Amino acid sequence: MARVQESRFAALMNDDKKSDKQKKNKKPPQQNQNQQQQQSKQTNKKNKKKSKDQGQNNNDQATGRQHLSSVNSNDSVNENTNNVEEWNQWVSRDAENTEEAYEKDLEAALLLSKLEIEEKKHLKKLVKTTENGKAEESNQSKKKKKKVMSLEEFKSTDLEHKESEKSESPDPVTPTKKIPPHKANDKYFDKVEDDVSKILRKEKIQEEYKKHYAQESVMASKYQAVIEEKSDEISKLKEQYEKLAEEHKKVKKRNKQLCFILAEGEMKDKTEVLLQVEELSHVKDELTDQICFYWEVAELTAELEKERSKVHSLKSELDKVKGKGK
Repeated sequence: MARVQESRFAALMNDDKKSDKQKKNKKPPQQNQNQQQQQSKQTNKKNKKKSKDQGQNNNDQATGRQHLSSVNSNDSVNENTNNVEEWNQWVSRDAENTEEAYEKDLEAALLLSKLEIEEKKHLKKLVKTTENGKAEESNQSKKKKKKVMSLEEFKSTDLEHKESEKSESPDPVTPTKKIPPHKANDKYFDKVEDDVSKILRKEKIQEEYKKHYAQESVMASKYQAVIEEKSDEISKLKEQYEKLAEEHKKVKKRNKQLCFILAEGEMKDKTEVLLQVEELSHVKDELTDQICFYWEVAELTAELEKERSKVHSLKSELDKVKGKGK
């Protein structure tokens, strides 16, 4: 941590104070009262000015400290950022250097491998040519051994053979020198660079595939864990569903029984009600019959009373008639 130093001007203020005090002490002691009053006023003004100056100096010191702390913090932040940038630059340079070295090694390896392959091909061609020449010579020797010619035929063939050798002089066999393929082919290095670029592309593709495969494997493991959890939940839900289905079947059976019982009870109630209705209808009929009978009896009683009244009136008239006849 950086230490906060006081400002250089703080010591100057103390020196000013000391000089003022010394000047005051050096004044002559014999002075008038007016001069003393003026001096007291001046001292008060100076004290006020000094207090103001001290407050300003304190504020300046505080601002200086804040500025120093902010500068130190900014310096530390800048150092950290510079370190991070340098680290990133070093990493990028290291990666570039490793890639360049790898490309050079690949080019050298491809050159060596192609040189070896072409040398092997050249050797194989030489071996084949030598073998073919030996086979032809052996075949010709066998043919010569098998045929039995006369002297004339032998002479004629010998002459023909010499003439053919003269006419067809064989090419001189030049010693085979191993010519490097990069001198024979001007485009050899271009092919090597193309091969190197192809190999690097393949390796980059393989690395990307590995990264993608690793991500897919991680995602697959996560999804596998999620699938297992979901399968466990599904199995639990299936068990709950089966239990609820069994309970539902039991409840259905109970409801059927209850419905049957209620239907039987309703039928009994209905039969009882019907019986009561029939009984009430019989009672009604009986009551209607009784009422009709009562009406008839009442009518008959009324007629009897009428007849009685008539008979009584007739008896009274007869009695009157008999009384007059006497």
